[in-house]
Amino acid sequence: MSNEIMFPDVNAQALKIVKYNLENPDVTISEKTEAIKRVAEMKAHDNLSKADLIFALRWLFRYYDFLEE
Repeated sequence: MSNEIMFPDVNAQALKIVKYNLENPDVTISEKTEAIKRVAEMKAHDNLSKADLIFALRWLFRYYDFLEE
């Protein structure tokens, strides 16, 4: 048996990052990107507003150059 504490939902941390910490310099770019990915893969988005989702999309486009050829 492990001494590790298992939290009930990893997505709770992802939601917290997407809602409150995309502009937080203490959260790494990879953590932010992974959080957005986890949120996008969730079946329900009841805990996020439309504004939260749009902000996450805008953050992605600001950080990554998707139009680069």
